[in-house]
Amino acid sequence: MAIWPGEYSPIEEVFAFTLAVGLLVVAAVALSPAYVGRVQLPRHSTAIGTAFVTAALLLAAPVAIWHVTLLPSRNEVFLVSFVLLLLGTLLIVGTGPEDDPGEGDDEPPWWPSFELDFWSYTRSRRPLAPTGRR
Repeated sequence: MAIWPGEYSPIEEVFAFTLAVGLLVVAAVALSPAYVGRVQLPRHSTAIGTAFVTAALLLAAPVAIWHVTLLPSRNEVFLVSFVLLLLGTLLIVGTGPEDDPGEGDDEPPWWPSFELDFWSYTRSRRPLAPTGRR
């Protein structure tokens, strides 16, 4: 069925909606560091966010490259991928340092004095080679 210029096309309408949602998702991801701090996030949100972003990419990549008959339509798949990408990015960006188990802000009690001694040692004037004087 051919669609002539000027005729109504539901496919083009859905594409325009998908494009608009995609652009909104890109804008929301770009601005997410500004507003994500106000959102209460679950524990281990980095792992959940990584799973969402991976699922979005694994869902959208085959549809973009090949025509996959198992999935409903390209537009619907991309809409779902955009939502997964937004949620995953918000969960990853919103993770605070307390959620990362490997990072600690605690420094040992001896560190400040060691740091001062180290800086004074590196700034002291020492000859690079022995001068021969004793």
